[in-house]
Amino acid sequence: MNKKILYIPLDERPCNYRNIIKIMKIEKEIELIYPDESVLSQKKKKADVEKIWKFVEKEITECQYAVIASEMLCYGGLLPSRIHDGKNSIEKILKKFMKLKEINPKCKIFISSLIMRTPQYSSSEQEPDYYEEYGRDIFRYGVLKDKEERMMLTEIEKEELKKIKGYLPKEYIEDFENRRQYNRSFILGLLELVKNDYIDTMVIPQDDSYEYGYTAIDQKIVYKAIQKYRISNKVLTYSGADETGYTLVARCINEIYNRVPKIYAFYSTIAGEMVIPKYEDRAIGENLKSHILAVGGRLVEREDEADIILAYNTPPLSGMLEANQQFEDNIDYDRNRNLAYFVNEISYHIKCGKSVSICDCAYANGGDFRLLTMLKDSLENLYSLKSYHAWNTNCNTLGSSLAESCIFLNKEHSIEMEGILLESVFEDIFYEGVIRNILIKEYLPKYPNISYFNISNEETVICDIAEEKVKELYKYVFKKEWSEKIRNMTISFPWSRLFNADFKIEIGG
Repeated sequence: MNKKILYIPLDERPCNYRNIIKIMKIEKEIELIYPDESVLSQKKKKADVEKIWKFVEKEITECQYAVIASEMLCYGGLLPSRIHDGKNSIEKILKKFMKLKEINPKCKIFISSLIMRTPQYSSSEQEPDYYEEYGRDIFRYGVLKDKEERMMLTEIEKEELKKIKGYLPKEYIEDFENRRQYNRSFILGLLELVKNDYIDTMVIPQDDSYEYGYTAIDQKIVYKAIQKYRISNKVLTYSGADETGYTLVARCINEIYNRVPKIYAFYSTIAGEMVIPKYEDRAIGENLKSHILAVGGRLVEREDEADIILAYNTPPLSGMLEANQQFEDNIDYDRNRNLAYFVNEISYHIKCGKSVSICDCAYANGGDFRLLTMLKDSLENLYSLKSYHAWNTNCNTLGSSLAESCIFLNKEHSIEMEGILLESVFEDIFYEGVIRNILIKEYLPKYPNISYFNISNEETVICDIAEEKVKELYKYVFKKEWSEKIRNMTISFPWSRLFNADFKIEIGG
């Protein structure tokens, strides 16, 4: 077949770069073309944008598809898109995107472009320096400003807005709003390129979102432009961010194989599709439809006609908890989820020969440990699952689960696929769901020269501790000795922080 997909990631983290490269190595008939990691961004340090543009212009000549995160080619990466100075000419950048279609008119170009987020907390780790002190205030100011424009402010909120205006430095608000204006103008320019057929498909994800505030204000402007240009069938908007690389690469593969996978979803809670998860602004069911469209599939209502069974572990209607709360007494989770039925259905579909993937979104920022133990005790072979993910946010998990399901569809079982599944279990359940909280509570206080956002001074020590804890959990859950399955494992921490751990596993057989 000898098809090629050009891939430009959102940033250098494994979730956007190495993991997708690794998954695509299982796809033997389609080649993924990607830049060397050395030219990509390094957290807040922008990528070598000119080098990447030269790489794109050269390689796109031989590619049938291009999947491009616009942040990398405009700002030099995700975090640089949040702290840029707004001096680059948007017109010149858009002309470069137009040139790609001129270089290779037959190449289908899929673009992702994020509406700039407004985190609810105070931290400058990924934001401008002033966000360290005023981040929460800037978020609240945006929420109240938006509600004021909608004439929804209560008397208490009016007083809160007046108070925030009194002490929030105007120069910080002006800087933040000017940067948002630039980002918004760039997205509007890309939408014009979609309208004029320079871009074939565009997705506009929204990470860390909320019903009101700066992101909602930007959404209103962007959504109106999509309607004005009559490109709603070519531009998809939904919650998410880091999963877009998975999603659009999987869409390319589905198109190359001329298939539209039929996906049947079932939930662990009766109200699962109605829940609005943490860090998102719409119900799970609405985002599911958008993500299935983005990956190039169809949502079906009958399990017997499905190519993929998506087992969706969802929170109760009362709302989503953080993964680090799962070992507390949460009676609402216990009585408003039916994990026994959920696991039984998973086992049934696997025995029927269906391709089953688990989208584990019961908790935010980590997987459901109880679900894992029940799966291990119920399934003859945990590796009969096509995919398992329990990432940071609902849509991070959803997008990567759907994409991996499509990429692995009709693929023969392999040791490489087992390794990918186990890496997800180690990162999403063992580390994010359990070990990270232990490190925060028990080990951070012992090392005053590190913090949650910077462990560089003791990263080797933290890796050793994490490895020990992983091995303990592995033996508890899998009831096997480490050496029976795993030849080698390495752990690293992207951006030298405790938020995520990256696992590389070599399976023995």
